[in-house]
Amino acid sequence: WEPAPWTTEQVVLESAFAALIYVDWRQTNDAISRGRIEINPTLGSTPTETEVTRYMVASALLHGLVSTLLPAEWRLRWQYVSVGSQAHVVWYNWQLGLTLGF
Repeated sequence: WEPAPWTTEQVVLESAFAALIYVDWRQTNDAISRGRIEINPTLGSTPTETEVTRYMVASALLHGLVSTLLPAEWRLRWQYVSVGSQAHVVWYNWQLGLTLGF
């Protein structure tokens, strides 16, 4: 068995997902620094910056692994749904006034 080769579109989508994870990571750390409660049940209500970093890195790596293992036709669907979902999270965080902390 060999994974299906990646198309340019799939590489762009995976890159977009990774970029959105980065933005979410920065926004979540901004929330922590403001004493806000996290709503992601996996992280718990008051995660440390280290826990957030581990979670975000694991999310990006696992997403890439799943993307690689999926057949080409499923990979594209998976990536579009994931990018859309992550974009919604980033937008929601932005609506809450969370920043990248720069």
